[in-house]
Order: sequence, then structure tokens, then C-alpha cells
Amino acid sequence: MKCQCGAKLQHEDCGIVSELWKYDGGIHYIHCDYHHHACPTHILHLSPDQRARFDAIVTANPKVRPLGLLVGVPGLHGPEESVAEISDIFLNSDRICKEPQRVKKGNSQGGDGFLAEFAKFASDHPGFVIYLQMGEVTVIVMQSAFMASQLVKNGILEGAANGLISDAAHRFWLNHNSILIVTSCHSPQLFCWVPVIFTYSNGSSAEHYKLHFLALLQSICHEAEKREVPITDDLFAGVVDFSEADFNPMMEEV
Repeated sequence: MKCQCGAKLQHEDCGIVSELWKYDGGIHYIHCDYHHHACPTHILHLSPDQRARFDAIVTANPKVRPLGLLVGVPGLHGPEESVAEISDIFLNSDRICKEPQRVKKGNSQGGDGFLAEFAKFASDHPGFVIYLQMGEVTVIVMQSAFMASQLVKNGILEGAANGLISDAAHRFWLNHNSILIVTSCHSPQLFCWVPVIFTYSNGSSAEHYKLHFLALLQSICHEAEKREVPITDDLFAGVVDFSEADFNPMMEEV
């Protein structure tokens, strides 16, 4: 296998094993241990040098809009350096829109700025944040209307496609102590697995997972009530754990 640059890629086994158990009632997934090595996936964050290059372009050209930054800042002899040359993450126009705001605002607003932006986000997207706790244990649970609609099925699906599976993505956020917890289920409409709840968590303790599962179980109840479906234990039987860290707090909620 070769890299896009032509170099030969070498696989190094990290020893981490995943097990997938299928049975008549659903599916059980076990992920042993955590990956402590770098992940060769899509890039999420800028390096300090890349951030400095981007900041310099935005500071020198404060009136250039995101499209101009992507195409290249206008110069005497045509477009100059494009921010996409700094990093592939700037191929995403939404990311280009966001980064200049950080440069222009700087750190002057502090926590007040974050709270104001978060309040505006919640106002612009009512119902998307379904659970919020901020403090030593901070979790922000998010869910769209479509995601909620997938929580309650009309019956048992064929094959090993029943149940809800939860897992946590490490190193997704800039602060590597924070994790992204995702619970997914199989969608009979889309014929694939889709997320039904996202949680930003500033840690991976039992209390963090407990709040994630609390929001998940409450969401199942709300969706069942919305559809006038009786709330019974069967609605929660498909919540599948990955590890002891997930299982113990989930059992506390149940």
C-alpha cells in the first residue's frame, strides 16, 4: 500500500483487538483497551505553525471573505496563497468561516464570549441540546429530531441489526482529555448505522457516562410518549455496552 505522496506505508500492529458478537437478539461489540498512537484519519486540528500561517493571512487581509481565502487572496498578479495550501481542513468552507472569527475576536471575550455564543447556538437550534451540565463533570448532549426518531422501532429488525451501541472517540477534541461519546443504531430507512445521540464529555469517568446514558434513556421515553408507545423494559433492552466503564453507569440509570 502506498501513500498519496508515493511513499510506502508500513502497518504496525498495536495489539488492540475488537470483537463483534452477533446473536438472534442483536449485536454485542467489545473494544479492548484504547489506542494510544496517532490515528491516520482525516485531520481535525491545526499545528501551531499552520495556525500562525493562517492567522497571518487573515490579519493582513481582514476584508477578504472565506471564498477569497479559499481561492487565494487577490494580488497584483492574480490570486496569492490559498489557505487550503496550509492544511486540508480548509477545503471545508465552513471551517474557513469559523477560523477568522477566532482570529478577529482573540481571547478578549473570555468565558463570556463562549457563553454568549453557546446561548445563541441553542436559540438558533432549539431542542438540539437535550441535556447540559457544566462544572467539574461537564457533558453536553446533542440530538436532532431525526436522530430521536430512530430510537423507537415499530418492531424487531431482521438479522443482527437491533439495539443501540455506544462508543467514545478519543482525541476528537483539541483537549485530549475530552471525548466524544456516540450512541448509534441501525436505521431501517437508510439501511445503515446512524448516530442517535452525541455527547461532549470533559472526561471518561463513570459519572460522565452515567449522564450520557441518563439523557439517552430519557430521550427514548420522550420519543415513545410522542408516538404514544407504551414505555416498557423492552424499549431499553437494546442498549448495548462496550466496556465496564460504560456498563456500570448505565446499570445505575436503569
